[in-house]
Amino acid sequence: MESIESFFKKNLRELVQVYLSEKLRHKEIGIVFINTNKSESNVYFVPISLFDKEQEELKTDVIERHKNSKNTAFFYVFDDNDSKIIEIEL
Repeated sequence: MESIESFFKKNLRELVQVYLSEKLRHKEIGIVFINTNKSESNVYFVPISLFDKEQEELKTDVIERHKNSKNTAFFYVFDDNDSKIIEIEL
């Protein structure tokens, strides 16, 4: 299984495109979730308005980070052992 960092670096351009196109389509900020648990990675965008109660802390964190930098793409990358929010300045 590929590490979080290597997957992210290898696919950075495509991941930023996913973020930008989905943010535009939904007309709001959100976060791209990247699950690298399996042999195939799962990538999906969740608009901030669709976060559920279990994700309230993550939602608050992303909103606060967005206030500080309007031109940032947010990614939540996770596998069985680790998880992190990665911010990319656009």
